[in-house]
Amino acid sequence: MAEKINQTSYLLQEMHSKNESEKIENSYLNLMFRLMNKKKLSPAEGHVFFLLRNKYEDAYRQLLKAINPISYQVYEEERNVWIGKAEA
Repeated sequence: MAEKINQTSYLLQEMHSKNESEKIENSYLNLMFRLMNKKKLSPAEGHVFFLLRNKYEDAYRQLLKAINPISYQVYEEERNVWIGKAEA
């Protein structure tokens, strides 16, 4: 468990920019991380999480891979199926 916390905190620090203009983006990434770790989301939280997940998909995929590798694999499989349908 401690290894996962260290790994995800490292990822969050790596994604954070030292540029002042990106402070808002950093707060959104932190919010997305907190929502990912909650067991149950309210409807409003679910809506915000959905929007953040779509806006910052690359960051979401990195965090998901670090937090829960099994869910990451399922997400990638579903994403590939969805992308394949979109191309057809």
